[in-house]
Amino acid sequence: MDIEGLMKRAIKLALKAEGKTSPNPLVGAVIYKGGRIVGEGYHKAAGKPHAEIEALKNAGKKARGGVLFVNLEPCIHYGRTPPCAPEIVKAGIKGVYIGMIDPNPKVNGKGVRYLLNHGVKVYTGILEEKAREINRFYAFAVKNKIPYVILKIASTLDGFIGGFSRRYITCEESRRLVHRWRNKVDGILVGIGTVLKDNPELNVRLVKPVKQPLKIVLDTDLKIPHSSKLFSTEGDVIVYSRRSGKLPFGEVVTVGTERGMLKIEDILNNLYSRGVNSLLVEGGKRVFSTFIKEGLFQEIKIFYAPILQGNGIKMIENVSAVVKVERSRRIGEDILVEGRNVYGNN
Repeated sequence: MDIEGLMKRAIKLALKAEGKTSPNPLVGAVIYKGGRIVGEGYHKAAGKPHAEIEALKNAGKKARGGVLFVNLEPCIHYGRTPPCAPEIVKAGIKGVYIGMIDPNPKVNGKGVRYLLNHGVKVYTGILEEKAREINRFYAFAVKNKIPYVILKIASTLDGFIGGFSRRYITCEESRRLVHRWRNKVDGILVGIGTVLKDNPELNVRLVKPVKQPLKIVLDTDLKIPHSSKLFSTEGDVIVYSRRSGKLPFGEVVTVGTERGMLKIEDILNNLYSRGVNSLLVEGGKRVFSTFIKEGLFQEIKIFYAPILQGNGIKMIENVSAVVKVERSRRIGEDILVEGRNVYGNN
């Protein structure tokens, strides 16, 4: 197997824990020696052994003299588990191939320097683009101290997201895809208008849940009914409001306002402090408009259903952003357009 093939294997292993490791990154590791893989492993969840440790344990004595392939730079600091770089040296690994340097300031090149200083050869940038893609939530959050935000909008062809009798705008295939996305993020966010109108559950139901994401509601005046379904389904609840109060389940967090609107950046800072690296924002119009106006989103995914509405609740208010469309595709009866905020991925 060639170098890229072995890194692809490490990335494939990392993805086995997708949705489970936050706030930690997705990491897979492969140890290669004598023309074959002698050990491999992946990081299964925060607090569990890191991928490199799993691979070394799997390889045992066979690791000595082998080379390690890992999609993210090995760590050199103590967190919930001991650092990996010293264990790599201790095991007698002679070379390490790395997908990307860890953007976490506690690592960020220190792991590479430690390995080099201890006589281990290091090669970086192996399938780097793919390595960055699978850990884009982690990399953005650890650098910016706020979650990576994806706006998910379901719309008619003429740009309306509500104000009509249909419960669902999109088809079942589209809704199932959204539940797959929910399964991979740390939180789902909506405004109080969506809760009052749709009474959503905000959980993972249409696919087998890896975990239930945090359910987040922006509710300036704390109008949320205690009978809301989101309180009776799995998943923790946080309601952000300018008023304090109690809920039947979950927590009210008070935040400041600006021109009558909750301060979104303060909310994002608070969510990051709670270990939330990624957020799926699902409505409604005022919430979408605020995130777009403030440039606080990285991706946008719009489902267009084959419906002409003529009137109702528009997708967004008078706001603008520069979005690069990356692809459009058919999902059942719908068209999904996916793009990135040109100025929101630093």
